[in-house]
Amino acid sequence: STVSVSIPTSLLVEVGEDVAVVLTAFERTAEDQVSPEGSTVQVRGLLEVQIRSLSNPSNIREVSGLKEPVILTLGVAAESTLSCGYYDEQARRWTSSGVAVVPGEPGEPLVCASTHLSLFGGISRGFTAALLCSQAQLLTARGLTKIVQTSWYKTLAGKLFSGFLAMTIG
Repeated sequence: STVSVSIPTSLLVEVGEDVAVVLTAFERTAEDQVSPEGSTVQVRGLLEVQIRSLSNPSNIREVSGLKEPVILTLGVAAESTLSCGYYDEQARRWTSSGVAVVPGEPGEPLVCASTHLSLFGGISRGFTAALLCSQAQLLTARGLTKIVQTSWYKTLAGKLFSGFLAMTIG
């Protein structure tokens, strides 16, 4: 899927030197990430945006507090369960604070607006994120061990699951 970034001209003028805008898109979903509330979220369409000086490419320019937002098109379709977010390196968590979803048509890519540069992504919260994360972990040895450590396997749902698993494996 296509990713893109629209950088305001005012940012390039403000920097005042020749720079390279570096985009790094990741195809893989970041599973089991932590939100500011401490809940588990899934992050899709990861896109990192950096500005580097051409005279010293190892120097990544810190960009924040822009008057005009940077517009980011992430490589995932917009859904009602996705919000725009970025990875807050200081808090070591994903947050949506200061990043907004740009309204668009259903099925089109998720578009975000931000006044800083960072690692961005579409944060999936709530039931969808929990379901996707739990399905990925459930049938691992670790997941099955955790089920047995609870009393859930004694409930009707647990017994049905155990029967289904036995029929599938056997």
